[in-house]
Amino acid sequence: MTSYVTFCYLDAGTGVPANVQPQMLNGQRAPNGVTWGFSLESRWPIGSKNSLFDICYGTTNGKTDIPGILSVITKADYDAAQAVEIAAREAIAKLATFIPVPMLRQRIEKLGMWEDFGAYLAQNPAEMLKVLTLEGGVDPAYPAIIAAFEAMSVPQVARDYILASPSVGVPDVQFSA
Repeated sequence: MTSYVTFCYLDAGTGVPANVQPQMLNGQRAPNGVTWGFSLESRWPIGSKNSLFDICYGTTNGKTDIPGILSVITKADYDAAQAVEIAAREAIAKLATFIPVPMLRQRIEKLGMWEDFGAYLAQNPAEMLKVLTLEGGVDPAYPAIIAAFEAMSVPQVARDYILASPSVGVPDVQFSA
C-alpha cells in the first residue's frame, strides 16, 4: 500500500532529520524507504524567509514511522500540493522575465528614445503611471509598450535590446545611426 508523505532530508553523515538539527557539511539524503516526488522549490532559497529546511513530497511502501517524515497525507492532498507548486514556479519564472522599470528607462534613454516613449505614454496618463510604477517590473509583452514601439517604429533589434530579460542579459548588438 502506497502512503503519500511530506518529508525533510536527513544529514547524510549523521542521519538526523533537518527539522531536528540543521544539516552539517555531510550532504543530504532522503529518509530510507521514501521515494522523492517533488520539493517546494518555489520556497527556495531555504532560510528564515520561508523555512529552515526543504519540504519534500513523496511516497513510501506504507511504512510511515521513519525519521524525516513530517506528515502523512492523502493522494488528493499530494496532487493538490503539486498543482499549487507548479503554478507557483510558473509565476516565479514569469516574474524573472520582467524588466525593472529603472532598467527599462535606462535602456530606452541609451537609445535616445525616452522623450518619444514618454510622449507616447503621456497620451494615456493612467497607462503611463501603471507602466512606470510597476514594482514587479514590466512584462515585455505589456500592450502599452508594444503599442508605443509600433507607433514609434522601433526596429526589432532595438526592441530586443530594450526588452532583454535581466536574467539573460542584454543582447550584444550594434545600432546604426
